[in-house]
Amino acid sequence: CAARELGQPVVVQNKPGANGILAVNYLKAQPADGYNLLSIGMSQMTITPYVYKQQPYDPLRDFDGVAVLGTSPLVLAVPAGQGIASLADLQKLARSTPGGVNFGSPGKGSPAHLLTSALIEKLGVPGTHVPFVGEGAGLTALMGQQIHAMTLVIGT
Repeated sequence: CAARELGQPVVVQNKPGANGILAVNYLKAQPADGYNLLSIGMSQMTITPYVYKQQPYDPLRDFDGVAVLGTSPLVLAVPAGQGIASLADLQKLARSTPGGVNFGSPGKGSPAHLLTSALIEKLGVPGTHVPFVGEGAGLTALMGQQIHAMTLVIGT
C-alpha cells in the first residue's frame, strides 16, 4: 500500500471526462508541492492538448514528468454473441447497417478514438464515433450492445 510505504495518508481522486482534461486541469490548479501527482495515459500529454483550437494546458510548461509506470496495449472489442470474429466480419456488419457501425471511445481525441477512426477509414466503411466519460461507461454500452465496437486498454 502506498500510504504504508510513504508513511502518510494517500488520497486517490478519480476525475474522468473530456479525455483527461478535467483531471489534468484539476492537477494544474493544485500547489506544485510534490504532494499532488497524476497518473495518466500518454494521450493527455501527447495528443489531447494539441487537438483543440485553444490549448487547455501546456504539457511542457505546466507539468514535470516523474516516471513511466508501464505500457498498456489497446484491443478492439465487440459485444459477445454478435458473430464478429474478425475485421472482415466487422466490415460486413458496417456495410449492412444503415449509417455503419457506432464505435465508442473514452473521449474525443483519445488514442482509442483516433485508432478506431483510422481502422474504420482503412476498412472503407461508415462509422460514427460515440465518446464516453471514460472506458467504464463505454464498456457498459458495449456489453449492452448499444455500440458495435470499442478500442480499449487491454486491462479494461
